[in-house]
Amino acid sequence: MAKLKVQSFARIPNEYVSVERSRGLSLLEEKLVYMLINAMQKRWESTKKLEQIDYDFIASGVISFDEFSTTMQIGAKDDKIIYQSLKDLFDYSLAVHQNNDTRFIHLFGDMIIKHETKQIKYKLGEVFVEYFTGICRDYFKLSVEEVIGLNSTHAIRIYQLLKTKQNMDKREFEYSIAEIKQQLNIEKKYSLYANFKNKVLELSKQQINSSDASQFNIDYEEIKTGKAVTSIKFHILPKGKSYYQENNLIAGYKLDQINKNCNKWKKEHDENDVVYILSDKILSELKQKNPSRVVVANWLDTIHTMTKQQKLI
Repeated sequence: MAKLKVQSFARIPNEYVSVERSRGLSLLEEKLVYMLINAMQKRWESTKKLEQIDYDFIASGVISFDEFSTTMQIGAKDDKIIYQSLKDLFDYSLAVHQNNDTRFIHLFGDMIIKHETKQIKYKLGEVFVEYFTGICRDYFKLSVEEVIGLNSTHAIRIYQLLKTKQNMDKREFEYSIAEIKQQLNIEKKYSLYANFKNKVLELSKQQINSSDASQFNIDYEEIKTGKAVTSIKFHILPKGKSYYQENNLIAGYKLDQINKNCNKWKKEHDENDVVYILSDKILSELKQKNPSRVVVANWLDTIHTMTKQQKLI
């Protein structure tokens, strides 16, 4: 029975990110599942060159709670909480839709709780092992450090979703609110968009961007139908940059458009007019090496209010 030894990263099939799950997972459960996949793939790597693969060895392992807590840097945890999480995961499954069929994949095949040694001996489900070792499909690598750096299950899921897109030529990806909620298993939560934005989007963005281990930053735009936000366009960005910096924007305005509008407003107004004065200030500010985005945005809003024009982006 192999102990829970992990490698630096796990290979995660791209389709796993959007596969149907029996339920959403807690943060602790997300990290437990990742550790089980990682350790199982390490055992697979150590045996795959043998003439005959020992699937019992690959599927079986022992979880020491102290080792898990240390590796995942989750701090002091009540053993009962980890026990309960593993017990709850015993019934956890994936539903993989292939052609006209649906295949249910269970995480565990067997589990024994060793109360004296604070360990759990387990055997992963046979099909689960096949799913995460026979990776001939597209996959992405997810390191232990990347998982450790995120402390929200929503942040982990959104980060995984965008990692599947990381190597594409496109750097922006649009999903409806319903699609995002489905991906995160929160279809019945956050009926108010403001709550969804604060507790899911903003929290995930803050955690991903502040993590030293994440391979990219994210930003997002709200796409509206009428007055309601119906979709989110995610942007994958180099570390340390925001969407506006990367695309040379100020508060959503393209710089060449700002210059064009300001020159137009100066021609349309007298030199003593407030619109003329603010336009001139904006043009001067934009010539600076690091123009103040907040100041320019405020001046533009003032001009739009005074001229009652639509914002030009």
